[in-house]
Amino acid sequence: MTKVLPGFGPMPTDEELENTPFYFGKKEVRFLPKQFETCFAMEPEIASTGGYGSAKTKGGIFRATRLLTWYPGNKGIIGRYASTDLAATTQADCLEFWTEANLLDDFVEKGKYKIPTATLRCVDPESQEILKGKYSEALFAHVDDPTHLHGHHLGFGWIDEANEAKKKSYEKLMSRLRLPGFERLYSLWVTSNTDQGYDWIYDHFFNHEELEKLEPRARKARRAIHSTTYENRRNLPESYIRNMENSYSEKARRIYLGGSYESFEGQIYEDFQKEVHVFNLAKAFKDGIPPSWNRLLAVDVGGSDPWAWIFAAVDPWGNVIVYDKIYRPGTLVAPFAKEAKPKIGEYRFQAKVIDNENKLAAGELGQHGIRFTNAKKQNKNDSIFRLSGYLHPNPDHAHPEWHPKAGLGNSPRLFIADNCVELIRELPQQRWLKVHGEDGFKNEPDPAISNHAVDALLYLIRELPRPTELEVTFRSTLSPALDAMSVMMHEIRHRAKQENKRREWNARMGSGGRFSGRRHILRGAA
Repeated sequence: MTKVLPGFGPMPTDEELENTPFYFGKKEVRFLPKQFETCFAMEPEIASTGGYGSAKTKGGIFRATRLLTWYPGNKGIIGRYASTDLAATTQADCLEFWTEANLLDDFVEKGKYKIPTATLRCVDPESQEILKGKYSEALFAHVDDPTHLHGHHLGFGWIDEANEAKKKSYEKLMSRLRLPGFERLYSLWVTSNTDQGYDWIYDHFFNHEELEKLEPRARKARRAIHSTTYENRRNLPESYIRNMENSYSEKARRIYLGGSYESFEGQIYEDFQKEVHVFNLAKAFKDGIPPSWNRLLAVDVGGSDPWAWIFAAVDPWGNVIVYDKIYRPGTLVAPFAKEAKPKIGEYRFQAKVIDNENKLAAGELGQHGIRFTNAKKQNKNDSIFRLSGYLHPNPDHAHPEWHPKAGLGNSPRLFIADNCVELIRELPQQRWLKVHGEDGFKNEPDPAISNHAVDALLYLIRELPRPTELEVTFRSTLSPALDAMSVMMHEIRHRAKQENKRREWNARMGSGGRFSGRRHILRGAA
């Protein structure tokens, strides 16, 4: 299928781009396909993201050069989160390219705009001949504080390594696109690695669920471009990709070479995978979840932020099934109570818990007939580790009877119905807090990441035993073809092995204590 860029016609083929030189001033360029797309896309909003070394920043430079030198009098801001990083990387790369192209007329560290400013010579787009007396300006600004962007009238804006920046900076730049005479050219774009996972860039440009909420006109105003390191192979040293492949784990290769949004540095719930943990509720329970199974309900109170209600059931094998939710903002309690009551029905709830900082909301819900207890107080990291245990696939634990993989091993302890879209979106986004300028992470979740549904799930998970205290389903290591006698003999051997481990543990403990060898198991009524 031929890819078309509005206003520029069909995309050239990879071979045509590699073999056809293009010029900015005196600088010869041979575009990569994604660079060409970044440079010439006509949408007002563009994101170019991907793996390390995939030439995203160079594509951003090409776009900025086109908008500055083809359209005299244009003005744009080129930014990065920190001024030191901006000066050492994006700004330096721009100035080097413009100097080699003979397009840089002047550069001042602190001119009339009080920030570094480059003045570029404009050219005839066809001949690339310099147009005498025609200039445009590029301003270099750090975007750590959006208020720094006040007062400018711009034709374009570009944030490099935008995953470091806040969405407010992007929105502030958008509000500054009002340079008279350049309305049809207004453009705001970002270039970024994907190692922060499902961040605001992903939601704004790549998240189909979020994009579907937009009016068609707004959707068409955004272009999402993704590239891998492998696509820039012809411009990289021969050893670059090979050394990364040899040095990195499989997960790191997905992040740094493949530009995966699903894997990223500092990810908290690394075991979560949609294909493992998410299931179709209607197919798994055609007649609904058995009413005799125990239920749990947890609520994270909102306001201007969403309330998150998480409904879960416990099956006879001790697996937790998140099957329903309420997720929306609101300041009135009554509408939430009205929506929740049919979901609660006559089911047997072993716990209904609410965050203990919102006693007022809990009291008002009680007046509507929904009585909660305070969520157990527990160190948040302890709750995170407990939830991680429920998400971790256990080789010795079989998928339950209701699951499409029934009887197969390597089952987690927690499953999420596909209608719980907010929890499914939030879980893989959670990451440890990274302090800018440091290599490591703090031992606390990043508060900038949306976590309303996840927090409700953490309250719920505190009501349950640790996954290590639960019995495994012994059929996990068996082939479905084994007969009943083989199954029974395997279970006897497995139990004997567990008993030997118990005795060894007791022997090591000596008179200091005894261990019963029993395990807790959560069961709904059969």
